[in-house]
Amino acid sequence: MKTRDWLETLQTRAAKVARVSAGFCSALSILILTVATCEVAGGNEHQSPARKATAVKMGGDWLRAIPRAQPVVRGTHRLENGTRQIATRIQPLASSRPAPPSNPPSNIRSRRSGAEEFVYRSSMLSRRGLSYQFGAADPSGGGLDCSGTILYLLKGMGISGVPRTASAQYLWLEKRGTLSKVRPWSSPQGVLKKLRPGDLLFWKGTYDTGRYPNVSHVMIYLGRDSKTGQPLMFGASSRKTKGRNGNGVDIYPFNYPKKKSKGRFVGFGRVPGF
Repeated sequence: MKTRDWLETLQTRAAKVARVSAGFCSALSILILTVATCEVAGGNEHQSPARKATAVKMGGDWLRAIPRAQPVVRGTHRLENGTRQIATRIQPLASSRPAPPSNPPSNIRSRRSGAEEFVYRSSMLSRRGLSYQFGAADPSGGGLDCSGTILYLLKGMGISGVPRTASAQYLWLEKRGTLSKVRPWSSPQGVLKKLRPGDLLFWKGTYDTGRYPNVSHVMIYLGRDSKTGQPLMFGASSRKTKGRNGNGVDIYPFNYPKKKSKGRFVGFGRVPGF
């Protein structure tokens, strides 16, 4: 009798030990899964894409490719032996950041029109302290001439086929149908009303070019000063004159030439492609 009681007591204790062991193993397994999930969910921001997917071994099953930054949702259920088991699952989390556009703009310049970009670049170039240098079309030497300034700016904007001289640039606009010629009898007020920022301005007679037509000077119309209403232009002027910033390649007031002036204003027009 004592032997049988002893055996029953031993079996009861063994069953309790088994249940406790099962519960301990279950809790330990869940702890391992939770730690692994947190490591994957929290993630190291410097991990390579290949390491963002992690496999965790648990009870003979594999949880593969757990993405980062997904919250862990936990619930409980009771096993047949009465022990509570924590169940863990992954719930997708919608990103708070908007998806990037499929075709984002390449740069800020695309938000400006061609004429607006032309005027903007002219204003920036006026601050570089460049002097007037006859025959120069590259500011790396410290200066530019009038047509070289136009060539340099337009090439920087990706405009192809820009001629080198003022007379050739005049003919370029004429052939492309964007030139408006100014006659000796044209009204200065009427001409000024037609000008638009970014237009090229042409003069004859500032010196003898030996070419046809004898267009000797070109500048860029910028618009009117917001405070004074004075029409403004940009470009390279002679060595004797200085612009708003004290430079030869600078911003100048655009004054319609008088009839007795040596130089005569002969035309204006849009850059082809603007």
